[in-house]
This record gives sequence, C-alpha cells and structure tokens, in this order.
Amino acid sequence: MEDTLVFIDEGFLSKLSKYFGNGAYIKIDYLKLAKNLAKKQNLSCKHLFYYTAPPFQGTPPADDEKTRKEGYDKFIIALSKNKEITVREGRCQKIINNIGQVDYKQKGVDALMVSDMVSVPIRYPKIKKIILVT
Repeated sequence: MEDTLVFIDEGFLSKLSKYFGNGAYIKIDYLKLAKNLAKKQNLSCKHLFYYTAPPFQGTPPADDEKTRKEGYDKFIIALSKNKEITVREGRCQKIINNIGQVDYKQKGVDALMVSDMVSVPIRYPKIKKIILVT
C-alpha cells in the first residue's frame, strides 16, 4: 500500500463537527480519522499534520477564555506526544463587524499548511499523494 500524508484544518473540521452534532461538537480521534481517510483511498497514512489556532485571549483574558485555553492546551499537549502527528498553530483573531457582532477567525493556518505541503517532495520524497481536509 502506498504511503500518504494527511493535512487537517481544524477550523473546517470543527464546523462540520458542530453541524453534524446538531450544534454540539462531536469528539474526533484525528489520527484514526486520518488513517481511515487514507484507507478509503487504498493508501497508508504515514503522518498527520494538524492545523489549528488557540482560542482567543483578551487583555486581560476573561475567565471563560482562560478555561477554554486550559482545555485547548491539554488537548494539544496530548496530541503532540504522538510521533505520527505534527501540530501547527496559527492564531485566533477577534473581529467585530459594523453592527457589533463578534466573530473569531483563524489566521496564519493556511500559510503554515501551504508551507508544509510545498516541503513534501523534500522531506518525504516517496510520497506521491496527499489528503487535504480543509
């Protein structure tokens, strides 16, 4: 079976998770998901690249922001311990539109993903196919 790399954009996947979870996020085993996606294409997942951004932190951070960040940090530390996974982090930007509605956007994640994809032929010369979830 031919090896592949899987690139997952958490921002996109979290929207799908919330949609299919009827407003509640579905818990996902990302490595298992990557391996299953590869297997469906008759490929073997050699490595997972996971792109995300930490939750927004105000100055000073509100209590709920601190709580979200603590949970995020625990999750990222656990994920990073797996040698089959590379975690790459952008940042989270708070955007307030002209009618005062607040939205949060990941920034820099796409650039990190493109940078890693461009380096595939150098770092993984035997990889001929990648799987992109974004």
